[in-house]
Formats: sequence, structure tokens, C-alpha cells
Amino acid sequence: MPSVRSFYSVGAIGLYFLFFMISVPITKVLVVIYCHSIKAGGGAERRFARVIQYLGSRKISTILFVPSNLFSSFRSYDLLDASQEVIKIPGRGILCILHFNASLIFRTLFLRQFDVVHNVLIQKSLLPYYIFLYLFKRLGFNRPRVINTVANYPLAYGLPSPVENRLLFSLYLQCADHIDSLYELKKTNVQCPVTITPCSFTDYSLFRPGKKENHVVFAGRMEVSKNPLLFVLAVAQVQRLCPSSILKHWRFSIYGNGSLSGEVNSLVSSLSLHNFTFSKCADLRTILPTSRVFLSLQQYENYPSQSLMEAISCHNIIIATNVGLTYKLLQPESSILVSPSLDDVYKALLDVIMGNLKISDEQLHASADCLQRFHTVETFGNYLMQLWQN
Repeated sequence: MPSVRSFYSVGAIGLYFLFFMISVPITKVLVVIYCHSIKAGGGAERRFARVIQYLGSRKISTILFVPSNLFSSFRSYDLLDASQEVIKIPGRGILCILHFNASLIFRTLFLRQFDVVHNVLIQKSLLPYYIFLYLFKRLGFNRPRVINTVANYPLAYGLPSPVENRLLFSLYLQCADHIDSLYELKKTNVQCPVTITPCSFTDYSLFRPGKKENHVVFAGRMEVSKNPLLFVLAVAQVQRLCPSSILKHWRFSIYGNGSLSGEVNSLVSSLSLHNFTFSKCADLRTILPTSRVFLSLQQYENYPSQSLMEAISCHNIIIATNVGLTYKLLQPESSILVSPSLDDVYKALLDVIMGNLKISDEQLHASADCLQRFHTVETFGNYLMQLWQN
């Protein structure tokens, strides 16, 4: 027969677990991403997909709210597995936008299905949703805790931008209970707490160095701030000045899509570049392991570029604009920092191709090792868990 002491022991253990369950409630988190594809870029989307996958492997569940096309894109790039709980909104265009906003507003504000809602990207398409979030906050109505991520450098730093963008950004900040920002916020009147994201990361297991070819790569959205036209003009200068005996052993590629795609294509054609390809979408997992040089030429900020991190992990020589927080990702011994000017960019690229500037395999390995030690999914995942449970 069990002793009285045994009953007390069992009771004490039961009370302990009851107290633990009460004191550490399970937080139901909804992660919202509105975008239709990551084929032409999508660094923030890939970063959050990877951390959601990581948290799922640790039995920390989140629910993803995305357009169906984006989830299919995540699956095709092996960023998420089939077990991820997801709310998918089908279609494209205005009907998808209306459906996305209506479903999001109804589920988060009226049904109150979630404890925390984390909005990853600021999007004009989600204006109705932001307005409802703001009104519920101002009127004191019950709503989930809202965390908004800021990953737009010009808006964060208050750089000149269209009036409608500044107004949308102001609303995005005001409707939040907490801001998760990649950058320090300047020239903004933020009424809620702000934390700075501790690091970036990528899936380093997918990006390892292979047998290198003389291949120069630029990858990113075809937008003004990414400077794709600068890359094309720099390659044109290199091809004009480099001896054909050396140049014939090199090829050049630009990957991405966006508002400048037509202009980039026209410029490439008009310059009659040799061994040059332009592709609107590509799987960098098959390109960066064998490429030798990678250029990241953003106008304001290269941090926390996913493609830049992937190129470093694959032991590419990096030529990057010396702007913003770019230094957080690069080691001076294995990279070349330049101003966003044609002279600086083409001269750096020409030096690498001509062999005037040599960077050893050991230096490239050390750079990749440093990146992988400090920019990890574990650090970012722990940061998010603390943010959600706060």
C-alpha cells in the first residue's frame, strides 16, 4: 500500500506542473506575410520561413498566414515542410487582396483566434488591415498583441520617399504594440517599444562551396535601390578594358525581377555584352557554390541580404557597397568595399578578374566561418520566442 509520503510526493509534483502550465501559457502566434513569390528575391520572406521551420522542429508552433502562391514558393525551395500549419488565401490581384484583408481582420480582431500577430512586411495592399488594427488600438478594444517588423532602410532612417509611403509607414508604426526592426529608427515618432533584430542568417547547409568557375554574379530584385544598372555598366567597362585573352575565360550573370527588368534587358542588349546572361528567376543553390565573384551594390544597405550571406557561405569573393550596416556581414580580408559609383565598382571587379587583387581560399573560409558563428537561426529564433512571450 502506498505510504502517506508517496501521496504527498505525487500531489506536490502535480501542483508543480499545474503551476508551470499556468505561469507559462502557450502563446498562439500568427505570422503574416503578404507576397506572391520569392523567385526574384524575397530575403525577409525566406528568413522568416526558415525560422518558422526551425521553431517547428523544436515543437514551437506558429501559424502562417500567406497567399497560396507564396506558400507554394516556400515549399518549392524547401523552406517549409508539409507539417507547417498555414492559412492560405488563393488567387491574385484585387480579389486576393480583398479576401486576404477581410479574412485577416475577421480572424484576428473579431474571432480573436490568436494571442500574438506578427506582421513581417509593410505592404500597401494591407492598408485596410492596418487601419482596423489602429482603430482597435485607439478605441481600446481587445485585440491580439501586434508586432510589426521594419526591414525597409530608407523608411527606418527617414530618407526621402513618396508621401504615400511615409503615411503608410507612420500607420504601420502606430498600429503596433511592439516594433522589431533591423535598423535603428530615426526621424520617427514611435509610441511603442522597439527592439533591434540581433542578427540575420540563412540555411548554410544549402550553400557550400563547390568547384569554382570564373563566374561573376549579381542577384536581387530589379529595383533602383539594388543598383542592377550599375552592375551592367560596370561589366561593360570591364569588358572594354580587360584583354580578350583573360576575358574569354569569364562569364557574367544577373538574376532577379522587378520594375527595372525591362530597362536592364534593354541596356544589356544595347551594350552587346559578351558571355552575359540575364534571368528573371534562378535557384541560387545551384549557382553560388560554383561562382567566384558576387556583387551586392545596394544604394542604402546590404545588411541583411540573404543572397549576400549565401554567397559568403559559398566562398565567393565579395564586392559590396560600403553603406549602412554592411560591415556586420563582411570581413575586410576577404571582401572589397566600394562606393556606389561606376568608377569604384568596375575598377574593383577589373582588379579581381585581372588577378591584381588576390584573396586566398583560407581567407574566404575564415569569412564564411565567422558569418556562420554569429548569424544563426538559433539566435534569431530565441529572440523571436522572447518577443512573442513578452
